Amino acid sequence: MLDAGCGNGWFSARAADMGFEVEGVDFSAEAIDTARRTIGSKVQWHVSELREFRPGRRYAIVMCIDVLFHVVDDELWEESVRNLASLSAVGGHLLIQEQLTEQRIPIGDHSRTHVRWRVKQDYLDVLPAWRLAEHHKYALPAQRVEKDILLFARSAKNSQSA
Repeated sequence: MLDAGCGNGWFSARAADMGFEVEGVDFSAEAIDTARRTIGSKVQWHVSELREFRPGRRYAIVMCIDVLFHVVDDELWEESVRNLASLSAVGGHLLIQEQLTEQRIPIGDHSRTHVRWRVKQDYLDVLPAWRLAEHHKYALPAQRVEKDILLFARSAKNSQSA
């Protein structure tokens, strides 16, 4: 399993505790250093931007939890999503947690914001060969926000294109 945008490794550690072989990647060397110190070697850690991560292997599960809405540049976001999809093995899954909106919200100056709210169709447009196997919306009561989990499945038919 790959935890893409793993930050300090909280989800990586939980997955490793459940018996998954886990690798975590984050663009922040500081976050990875923290993860290494607090979680240790039960997870293999990498420092890389999501669009540039090339581990030389594919994963049964690629998960990206509450990360992609922080990629405000649309081109960089598309490159990141496509690269994450390419890291999923045939028969594997790409699991993304986001906070989706009902309609696209135009964004102006990227330097003035750290989030970019997207719609489900944005993901479907970037991953046309992938099957959206599940979409769940749920509420986080303490934060008073709704989250979306998108689970994409990779079949032999879409193994050539991410």
